[in-house]
Amino acid sequence: MTLAEKIGQMTQPDQESIKDLADIETYFVGSILSGGTSDPKEGNSLKAWTDLLRPAPAAHANTRLRIPILYGIDAVHGHNNVLGAVIFPQNIGMGCTRNPALVERMERVTAEEVRATGTPVGVCAVRHGAAG
Repeated sequence: MTLAEKIGQMTQPDQESIKDLADIETYFVGSILSGGTSDPKEGNSLKAWTDLLRPAPAAHANTRLRIPILYGIDAVHGHNNVLGAVIFPQNIGMGCTRNPALVERMERVTAEEVRATGTPVGVCAVRHGAAG
């Protein structure tokens, strides 16, 4: 791996700072993040999120090493950036319930809603939650 490839693999730009998908190939980007305020330009609908995420994972195919891109999403209170998604209380509040089954249900709902946008949960999505 070249120095440029190593640097690229350790770089995680926010999705809204990527102006051209070719930059992923050019700079060997290893992962992309959608932080708390990093929403699709078209809005926060399920379709807008799905359209945003669809092309990025394939961008690694034209790089020399073909290392798959990791994708991080800020899903601390559920997939709360998507309109209609379930919003959960602060994770410390969920932990204070002392109810692991309830926390697991919250995590499962969040995972299902994140997965519905096209993000592979548990494989390359960042998981935030009271149980994790």
